[in-house]
Parts: sequence; structure tokens; C-alpha cells
Amino acid sequence: MSSNEPIRVLNLFTIMNRGGAETMCMNLYRNIDRTKVQFDFLVYHSEHGVYEEEIEKLGGHIYRIPHINHPISHIKAAKDFFEKHTEYNIVHNHMQSNGALICSVAKKAGIQTIVYHSHSGPIPIITGHLKLTLRRMLNYCLNRVALNSCTDHLACGKNAASAVPIKYHPKILNNAIDLKHFEYNIKTRNKKRKEFNCENKFIIGNVARFDPNKNQSFSIDVLNELLKIMPDSQLWLIGDGVSRASMESKVKSLGMEGKVLFLGVRSDVNELLQAMDVYLFPSIKEGLPVACIEAQAAGLPCVFSDSFDPATIVTDNCQVVSLDASPKKWAKVIASLYSFDREDTTNRLRSEGYDISKTSKVIEQFYLSKVNNQS
Repeated sequence: MSSNEPIRVLNLFTIMNRGGAETMCMNLYRNIDRTKVQFDFLVYHSEHGVYEEEIEKLGGHIYRIPHINHPISHIKAAKDFFEKHTEYNIVHNHMQSNGALICSVAKKAGIQTIVYHSHSGPIPIITGHLKLTLRRMLNYCLNRVALNSCTDHLACGKNAASAVPIKYHPKILNNAIDLKHFEYNIKTRNKKRKEFNCENKFIIGNVARFDPNKNQSFSIDVLNELLKIMPDSQLWLIGDGVSRASMESKVKSLGMEGKVLFLGVRSDVNELLQAMDVYLFPSIKEGLPVACIEAQAAGLPCVFSDSFDPATIVTDNCQVVSLDASPKKWAKVIASLYSFDREDTTNRLRSEGYDISKTSKVIEQFYLSKVNNQS
């Protein structure tokens, strides 16, 4: 590598869609000095992720290998990759256990810096369901392979750090965002609400991949109760994933069509947040989700489950409700926020370290120091 060329960091993901870790990585990528550090991506899916076009415009490359569910071809492809691509001194694993075998191969290939980045909290092994229990035991073993293969360990918050054994000394890197992009704007709010013909509706929103852990099913149950109190309420579910079809079926079976909007993967999430009245996030297990930081930056009142890292709560606009509480209880909490007086909260988030312009410099210097130490 020429001294005039940027170092290239290989980021490991399943697919570059708008998930929390993927969005965090893209926030960093847009803001680092790309004359010094460039990002490339190794992914599992043959289908193209929504961020891929932007990655290529920013100068990054996307490579694909077979999924870890096909371990023999997966390992062979990883070995072939590192034999062919000798330009990488840094591999950054954002998949935890799913990146284990690639990290192991990278270590054997002589990659000197391999980063394990924890984006979620600990997962219990015992579930009472044999198939899930076996799957979690396998993930546990793979996670140990990943941890042992990596030279450095990061986490998005204290809860995510607790999923990493203390002997690895995980360092916290905040899930920072471009605060200017989310600052509350009444003109944007009015424009977006007019676009969706919801000027007189009470909009509850959620941004997450469709996955049982994200608990969209419970969000639908909460709306069902809220409609008994506030008939003009509407739930916006933004994202896509494995459980979307079953959620659409549930809405239909409850006769709630028109009350729940499935908006898919969107590029205008910052504007949709302006249009909402309450942000609902009842996840079962979380680290420190970037979507919740975005919602707070937009000045929204937020209702979170009790599974979050307490550091997720940055503004005074958040309420925490137990997952053991009934949908009716959640609905009452949401209804109490009807007259919430919304205001700009970005300075609060900036003071707590969620400004991407600063965090991007931290990761940039981290990468540069690693390469300099290898010289």
C-alpha cells in the first residue's frame, strides 16, 4: 500500500440494509476522512442491500461469500478471499457470532487487527424450546471463536459491552448520528403528514428490521388497545425482514388494515420521525439502538422496553415500561403523551457524545494508530 493511499478496512455484515449496526457504520463512513481511511464490505447475501449504491459512490467495494449456514463453502471462500486480497490490515466484524469463521480465517491469514464490535446485549442460552436452545448454544460457541480471533473489542454501550467478557476490555464507541439531519422541523413535519394524509391522526412509529426480537407483534397489540382510547391513532412500521409477512397477516386478522402502515425500507426516516407523535420501541433484547438515538434527536417522546442499556435514554422525553406489563398499560402510557410539547433536543445529544463528526474522528484515529503500530 502506497503512503498516499488510504488504508482499507474490511467490514463484515450479513447484508447492507438499513439495520442499526449498518446505519451506524454508514454514519461513520460518510464522515471519516476517506483520503485516509476507506471502507469495504464483505457480506453474505447475493441480493443487493440498499446501502450498496452509496458505498460504491463513496469509493467502497462490496464482496460476497456464502452464508455461515454453509460452513464448508463459507470457510473455503473466506480463505480464497484473503489469499487474493492482501491489501487488508484491518477486519471489523459487526456480526458477532456470524462473523466467527471469517475472523478465524483472517487471523490465520495474518491479519494483524481484527475488531469485534458488540451491537447487542447478552442472550440467555436456556429458552425452554429445544431448537432455539441448540441454536443459541451454537451461537455461544461461535461467539467465543469470534472473541478469541479478534485483537480489539468495541461495544455500542454498556449493555452491549456486558456481552463481552471483561478480560477483553471492550471499549465503548457511541452510536452517533448526524444531528443536523434529525433536528426537529415543523415545516418538514407538516409536509410529511400531508403526504400521508394524516394531519389529524396520532402517529406511533417504529423503525427496525422485522424480527421477533424487535417485537412488532407486541406493538400491534399496543395499538389495538390504544385505538380503544384514541380511535384516530395509527402505527407506522418502518423496515423489512423475516417476520414482516406474519405481521401483515396479524394486522389483517385483527381487522386493523389502514391502522397499521408497513412502510418498508426507507431513505427518508429522518423526515418520517418528524411526522410522528410518539416513538415506540418494545424490543426484547437490545444494546444501544441507533434508531432510538435518532428518535430522541428528532425531539420525539419515546416509550421503550426495559431491555435497553440505560445509556439509551439521553433526553428527558423517554419513558420505560416493563415487557411484563400488558399492552393496555403501554397504551395508557402512550395516550398520556398526546399533548407533548416537542422541542429541539440536538444540543443535549451533542453534549452526551452522539455527534457523528466527533465519533468519526475517534474511529479514524483508532484505525490509523493500528496501521502505524504495524509498520
